[in-house]
Amino acid sequence: MSVTTSDKVHLQQRQLGEQAQRSLKAIQDWLSTEAPPVMFTPHAEDFHLCVDPQMYKTIKPLLEELDLVTNKGVSVVRIPGPKSAPFYSDKGPAYIIPIRVDEGTKPASILVRK
Repeated sequence: MSVTTSDKVHLQQRQLGEQAQRSLKAIQDWLSTEAPPVMFTPHAEDFHLCVDPQMYKTIKPLLEELDLVTNKGVSVVRIPGPKSAPFYSDKGPAYIIPIRVDEGTKPASILVRK
């Protein structure tokens, strides 16, 4: 769904191809590892930032598949709730890739600034 305000599109959805879906599944599996668990640090009350040294290596195949490799910043974030948390981007577009939430796990997303 796209939301348009003042002739600007704020949100766009697109379907992932098969290779991108496989890359996303690998990220989901990585985030579900328990030994050792993926490292997150609280960045705000309901916003945790991934600080795991394996993060970029793990998400890079998906970023390449979606042509989102950038030097402006990539984050994996977790919003443990119960409140929502905003995503900010100083300039230019920000791409938010939601990661499937399994029952009993905390939701996570990839945020790419390009």
